[in-house]
Amino acid sequence: MSKSMRDMGRSTRREVALCLALLLGVASVTIYLNVFSVHGQSSTAKLHLKSRLSADFRDADLPSVSRENTVVLISNDFGPVRGDSNHSISYGRDKSMPFNSGEVFSHEELQHHKSETAKHAYNVLISDRIGSVARPVPDTRHELCQKKTYSNISITASVIICFHKEAYSALLRTVASVVERTPPQLLQEVILVNDFSGDGVAEVSEYLNQNYPYGKVSMVHTGARLGLVGARLMGAKHAAGDVLIFLDSHCEPNVGWIEPLLDLVQKDRKTVVCPIVDIISSDTLVYKSSPVLRGGFNWGLHFAWEALPKQPEDVSLPFLSPTMPGGLFAINRLYFQEIGSYDEDMKEWGGENLELSFRLWMCGGRLLMAPCSRVGHIFRRRRPNAIAGADNPTINAARLAEVWMDDFKTYFFKQRPAAVAINFGDVSARRKLRDGLKCRSFQWYLDQVYPEMEIPGKRPSKITYHRPSDNDRKSDFKAGMIKVADLDLCLHSDESKGAAITARKCDGNSRSQIWRYTAWGELRLGMDSRLCVDSSAGENPRLLKCTVEEGPQKWRFYPANGEKTELTGRLYSISEGLCLQLRGGGQSDKYELIMQLCGSPSVQTFTMKSL
Repeated sequence: MSKSMRDMGRSTRREVALCLALLLGVASVTIYLNVFSVHGQSSTAKLHLKSRLSADFRDADLPSVSRENTVVLISNDFGPVRGDSNHSISYGRDKSMPFNSGEVFSHEELQHHKSETAKHAYNVLISDRIGSVARPVPDTRHELCQKKTYSNISITASVIICFHKEAYSALLRTVASVVERTPPQLLQEVILVNDFSGDGVAEVSEYLNQNYPYGKVSMVHTGARLGLVGARLMGAKHAAGDVLIFLDSHCEPNVGWIEPLLDLVQKDRKTVVCPIVDIISSDTLVYKSSPVLRGGFNWGLHFAWEALPKQPEDVSLPFLSPTMPGGLFAINRLYFQEIGSYDEDMKEWGGENLELSFRLWMCGGRLLMAPCSRVGHIFRRRRPNAIAGADNPTINAARLAEVWMDDFKTYFFKQRPAAVAINFGDVSARRKLRDGLKCRSFQWYLDQVYPEMEIPGKRPSKITYHRPSDNDRKSDFKAGMIKVADLDLCLHSDESKGAAITARKCDGNSRSQIWRYTAWGELRLGMDSRLCVDSSAGENPRLLKCTVEEGPQKWRFYPANGEKTELTGRLYSISEGLCLQLRGGGQSDKYELIMQLCGSPSVQTFTMKSL
């Protein structure tokens, strides 16, 4: 071969290599942009992208694609509850929550469900099935909020999440939701503060290192149980962002959640902002929109949600709030220190939110609620993992009353007489802080910030406290007889508290066989009864007084097959996870309804026909 031909061959190979290198570079940039633009895509597009990138690139040997570029691509597995295809999870109409996510199919699941629910005060079985990912949730913002843009935000946030023995699926879902729904340029870091949780934390750390290795998510550990106040102070000391955003460890930020918070803090460093707290059911983990409310309190120093005194013309605008709920808020990091951060001698949690609220208003700051920021929160019905040995909420409340309420503290001590003799410690440093900040009086707060608050014997209350309306909950979804499978048997009960649920020959004239399945999910006996089927009594469900709350009186047909005039399917208790089942017959010819593991037997199939 001639020298000119050899030179031409080498030149051609160099050109081909150069082209391949350029193509690989373009592909790498495209992958990088796709990953970090995932925040602006639909949920369907995100999940498709995650699946494609996970399969093609997560474990591929591509030097030009850094692993840190795929850290948020954690698969969202809503697969079968078990390997049995008959027990696969079906989705609700909004696609955001499996419709039968709480059904229990084995004794192992039942044991896990009962022990974890007792430990955490919410349905951990469902939480584990959802997983540690940013699941799809409905966009609960007003349409005016959805049209807003925030292009001039130049500050960053450190999101601080403190936890003590939290269910790890809920904790990691909180982290994933923050990372997934926060523009990267606004998120300085996520700091998890492990408040002496004990076993399992090493697994969480390993998970974080594997899935968030580029430094955005870190964990610090307390050497002993500090409680919420102490843990948050520790997290704040490690933070580097311009703004501190405190979140509870069982939250799910919604789309566009952080921009309204940072925008307001950037405009005024002495403004503290809270999002609207959406409701995540402790029984079903269904994410629901919360009404737009503000925070208040009563003279017992208990926080309370209340309606706005006047409805704004523009529902997207932020509004003033006398107090904050405490679990979720944003504050300028330096201002947090200047204003006195938290009272370090307050233990655990309870009262710290009111203390900070009073201090903000009385010492030159202000507190706003941002209706365009939405964060879901699991509202537990009780307080798990309390620090034993002291009534910390009362101690905390007494401390804030002594420092901030002036002569109005007498109303607090009348409401909570247990606080009179309690040892609340030394408050001299907090009084010195108040003097140094040149704070106003509590009378000023009541007159200028909270004129709706009742002052006993001096002015009446103008507050409308928020209480969920019973009208929607009690409205009938269906009313009629409930037939068991293909048998001529219908659910029957006596109209008395504690009565058992039985099955008898169907009788269209019997009042004891007419049921109302309400929009709230209750099974009420008769057309005007206040008795509901309750699954909390053990194996045998009973009729108990209707509570109109989440819990053992909430039922669901699954699958809800049938025409508009009837429902057919299993009837399962959402809180218990067990299904209603017929038992009996034979020589005794007596039938009763019991709670059993969910499956596919005909004696777990019921049909409700409308009247």
